[in-house]
Amino acid sequence: MKVEMVDAAGGSQPDRSPGDEPDARTRPPAADDRMRDPYVGGDPAAQRFSMWGLLGVVTGASLVLAVGTYFPKPIFAGAVGLATLITMVALSAMREPPAVFQLAWWTLLLIYLMAIGSAVLG
Repeated sequence: MKVEMVDAAGGSQPDRSPGDEPDARTRPPAADDRMRDPYVGGDPAAQRFSMWGLLGVVTGASLVLAVGTYFPKPIFAGAVGLATLITMVALSAMREPPAVFQLAWWTLLLIYLMAIGSAVLG
């Protein structure tokens, strides 16, 4: 024996599964969702740096280059290369390194490449 449920207001609703709603639409993933870095937790502020951070990186780079003038070129290139390697390992150990640290590392790498060029050519 089949028992049917009757709505008290007199109308009956057809049986629908959750995916059959007329308003339910599936949207394809946006280009931003597909290109998002899986290691970043979705916080866009973590990938920004301030002008103070940029000023700190430029000041640090100028101090490294100024100190490098007091050493022989191959010694300076080796010291900057060692510092670049150590900071690369440190940044790799961080889950989500701040963008200003990444900028500082790339700046240090550029200084290292300049020091190698100066040691080889000079």
